[in-house]
Order: sequence, then structure tokens, then C-alpha cells
Amino acid sequence: MKLYLNSRNNTHSATAEYSKNGITVLAGSQINMKLVYPKMPPFVKEKRDDRSIVSAEGKLLVDVTFDTTTSAAQFVTGRSVNGYIVWRPDNKMSLKQYLEKNNE
Repeated sequence: MKLYLNSRNNTHSATAEYSKNGITVLAGSQINMKLVYPKMPPFVKEKRDDRSIVSAEGKLLVDVTFDTTTSAAQFVTGRSVNGYIVWRPDNKMSLKQYLEKNNE
């Protein structure tokens, strides 16, 4: 399933593919380069800092897969967020609402 994570102030705009096995943030996504979450998991921070993965401008150069929606969302936003709430299959509902509605 395709998911989207966009900011209101244009700091990030990401597209991902979601399955029960994980979530892959797709190349071409824009991540927020400002890190405001000091307790960011080290493996997420390492991916954000790797210039073979993310350009200096925050453009994702390759697809990046995470085990959880939250780690993928933290990677994109640079903040502490709940992935089930911020990732959206459309503009109307969160991934959590979508999964509850569809009993997944």
C-alpha cells in the first residue's frame, strides 16, 4: 500500500510502500534535515547522516526500508512521531484509522 507523509510547512514530503513486513521510504522523497529529536534511535540517525542515502539537501537517493512505521516517520521528519498516525494512505485518514476501518 502506498503511504504519504507531508508537512504543512514544506519541510518534508515522502512516499512509502507499506506492508506488514515493513515500510520502504522511496527514493526521491524529501526529508527534513533539521533534527529536533535528541533521542533519535542510532540506526535512524546513521541513515539520515549517510550521504550515499540522503543528499545534503535532504533528497532521498535510494529506497530505505524500516521495520516500523515510526522509525520510518522519524527518519523523514527528524522528530519524535507515531508512524501509525502521521503516515497516510490518503489525505482523509491516518494509517491507524485506515487499518482499523479495514480490520487489518
